[in-house]
Amino acid sequence: MDNLLINEQNYNTFYEICTDLSKKVFEDYTSCNANIEEIERELIIKSVLKNQMSFILLSCSDYNIIFKSMFSISSLKDKLASFMSLPMDKVTDSLVNDYMNEYCNLFAGNLKKILQFNFKSDVGISIPLISSGFEAFYFGISKRNTIYFYWKIQESTFDIICSLEFESLKGFDLKQLNGLNTEFEKKESDFFDF
Repeated sequence: MDNLLINEQNYNTFYEICTDLSKKVFEDYTSCNANIEEIERELIIKSVLKNQMSFILLSCSDYNIIFKSMFSISSLKDKLASFMSLPMDKVTDSLVNDYMNEYCNLFAGNLKKILQFNFKSDVGISIPLISSGFEAFYFGISKRNTIYFYWKIQESTFDIICSLEFESLKGFDLKQLNGLNTEFEKKESDFFDF
């Protein structure tokens, strides 16, 4: 398979796993109700200039995954002040960035468990990093054998724009992504309390 752009519609099941997982992690982490909305890549291009971006890499010999979340610090400050019971002057930009890095870390850790269970692969995970949203342009769509997904987590006062790139290496069959088992037995240590 040597396609420059792969039809994401062929991977709806994997897309649903990713969006459901991002919503569950977000709701568990923030105690907020949220909705998921599919978005077009153009919306990301319009939003990167005013947002921050947290991103993380998962990698093994068969594939690379980059998960990015783009967010507005000012939009999240009110929610974090309420959620963490802090006065607004204590909710710094750094705290918001740390919070979103941890969200990326939780999402990636959960996705890693699903992939390792299904493919028996040893998946490495980077630390989450923060950059300006503008730097999302470094990650342009140019890779071969890569699926790109875009979605928005929407809460009443803010939204987070997410993207996921899944790059097949060494001929990894991307069609395997639609048959993932997400209902495997979880150990007590797999759950986090916040």
